[in-house]
Amino acid sequence: MFKSIWNFSDERKRLVKMLQPIPRDTPILDVGCGYGRNLELLRQFGFTNLTGVDINRDLVEQASARGFSCFLPEQIGEGNGEYGLLLMSHIVEHFEFTDLRMFIENYLRFLCDGGKLVIVTPLFHNNFYNDFDHVKPYLPMGFAMVFGDKSAQVQFQSNHVLQLENIDFFKDQLRVQFHPSLFLNASRGWPIQQNRILKLIYVLSMGYVGKKVGWMGVYQYMGIRKNN
Repeated sequence: MFKSIWNFSDERKRLVKMLQPIPRDTPILDVGCGYGRNLELLRQFGFTNLTGVDINRDLVEQASARGFSCFLPEQIGEGNGEYGLLLMSHIVEHFEFTDLRMFIENYLRFLCDGGKLVIVTPLFHNNFYNDFDHVKPYLPMGFAMVFGDKSAQVQFQSNHVLQLENIDFFKDQLRVQFHPSLFLNASRGWPIQQNRILKLIYVLSMGYVGKKVGWMGVYQYMGIRKNN
C-alpha cells in the first residue's frame, strides 16, 4: 500500500479523471506511445480499443511484446477517421512550432467526426530542459491562436479548427534542484534528504503540496476552417 502511495502521480490521476466521460470502447490512438505507459494506464481503467504509434522501433517492439497493438508511423495507413480520440502526451514540446502544426494536422486525419484530441504537456519550470530534446513549452493560449475558430495576429493559422472542451493543470513535488550532490549520484547529503522529505509531503498530501508543472486539454475537432 505504501508503495502505491509513494508512486502517486497527479498527472496520471488527472488524466484518468479527464477521460472519465469517454466511452470505454472508443478507438484510441496514443501518438508517441513509447513503451506503453499510457496504454497500460488506459487499459487498467477499462478502455478496450487501444492502439499506439511511435517512431522508435525498439519501443514499439517492447510495447507489442506487452500485448499492445503498436506500430511505426508508416504502418498505420493513410488515416480515414477510424479513431475517436487521439492522445498526445509529452509530445508537442519536442517540436518547433512550424513542424508541430504539420504534425498535429497530419494526425487529425485519423479522427472521426466529433473526435477528441487530448494534449498533455509541461509548463515551463526549473526541470523543463532536463530533457535534452525539449524545444519549448506550449500554452493553451498559443493553441487557441493557431487552431482556434477566431482570427489571431500570428504568422499563420491552421486550416483545421480545434475547440477546447476541458483543461486541467497537474503538479509535481517541490525539490532542491541545483546542488553538486544531485548530479554526482551521491546517496547522502542534505539535498538528497530534503528532496525525499518533500516527496513524502507531496504524496501524503495527494499532490496538494507541490508546484504546477504541466497542463492537459481535451479538444474537439471541428473540421476545416470555414473561411478557407
